[in-house]
Amino acid sequence: MYGPLLRTVLIAIGAFILIIATFHAFSKVPTGSSDSLLSHLPSISITPSKWEYDSVRDAEDYSLTQDQCQSAFPNAYYEIDRAVAYWRQNGTIEPSQIDINWRGDGAIRAMIHDRQLYILQSKGATQFHGWRERSLAVLHQINRAILSSRDPVPNIEFSFVVNDRVDPPKNTNHTHWGFSRKLSAPNYDRLWLIPDFNYWTFAGVAGSFADYQRKVRDHDRPMVEKRPELVWRGAVDVNPGLRGRLLKATKGKSWSDVMSFNWGNKTDVRVKKLPMPSHCRYQFTAHTEVTVVHELEWIANYYHLLVAEGPDQNILGVKRDWSDLEEKLDYYLEHTEEAQRIADNGVATFRDRYLTPAAEACYWRRLFDGWAEVSFTPEAYETVTNEDGVEESKWRGMSFEEFV
Repeated sequence: MYGPLLRTVLIAIGAFILIIATFHAFSKVPTGSSDSLLSHLPSISITPSKWEYDSVRDAEDYSLTQDQCQSAFPNAYYEIDRAVAYWRQNGTIEPSQIDINWRGDGAIRAMIHDRQLYILQSKGATQFHGWRERSLAVLHQINRAILSSRDPVPNIEFSFVVNDRVDPPKNTNHTHWGFSRKLSAPNYDRLWLIPDFNYWTFAGVAGSFADYQRKVRDHDRPMVEKRPELVWRGAVDVNPGLRGRLLKATKGKSWSDVMSFNWGNKTDVRVKKLPMPSHCRYQFTAHTEVTVVHELEWIANYYHLLVAEGPDQNILGVKRDWSDLEEKLDYYLEHTEEAQRIADNGVATFRDRYLTPAAEACYWRRLFDGWAEVSFTPEAYETVTNEDGVEESKWRGMSFEEFV
């Protein structure tokens, strides 16, 4: 549910078009039970430097230093700071709290030690093709962030889950890294958000993330040169209530190129009707998964950057039931200069800055540091009994290189 969300947002932003979010305007994440703890975080002081971020030069540089990351992407780390604040209030994370045996599948426990990534346990993360693709993509992201770091990387042990939606155990204090969290559920406050697997690759759809960004930049052009239509492709059964209403609201409209399909049906020609990056041809792209009812319900690691009103507006907000969609589309189809301003803000905020490969690597390294602040230091060796009944020390886990 949320993997497709990120894919839609990346396509929309990268294609130099607007995102249609749901409900009215939210310029920041509503504060929940743990978000209020952010007021206790220390301010970050950056040593003055002549270096300034340049998207043309730096957007694909994985090796920015900590100071450069802070200078280039100062607003990227909200979710990390929130999680650190939560765990400062709730105690140090212990080994038992990152156990993944409660999971049926799609989970990995891993360790970083002396800048080397090790896999300690894989829980159904490689048998199913979808989980295998996602798990390897996340591990590759982590490994790339380690190898490209010019700053020290802490020794940490952690676990992550690759399902779009994961309900953590309610009666325990387990924590893990994942793609999304639910704002209205307190048991989600203890989770840590990571970049989606698409930041490595979405095989067969968009290719590698950096390569796809280059493609959409090459196809960039003013909105007045694009088709004055709203485009959307997706599987309705993922969220039938929300997506079904989108189909109903757009049916028969002159400005609509909205179509559903079945991902599993390889003969469904509609799956192939809109190959990447054809979204670039349209002025508007519908985005169905920012679930909002008076406040955001689900959040990914960058949602706090979505702005639906004001001079920094970078999305077009409509009601959750799409009842004002036609009104909004009619207005912006007539006022293309305003639509272009919103699109320009989206490009500057997301495609050229906060959703770049450089920002992704910076986020991972800040996550390593934040996790290390409130978590245990892992033991590299474990004591085992050999076949002769003698206890001996053994290195824990399998190296990333061997695992992949």
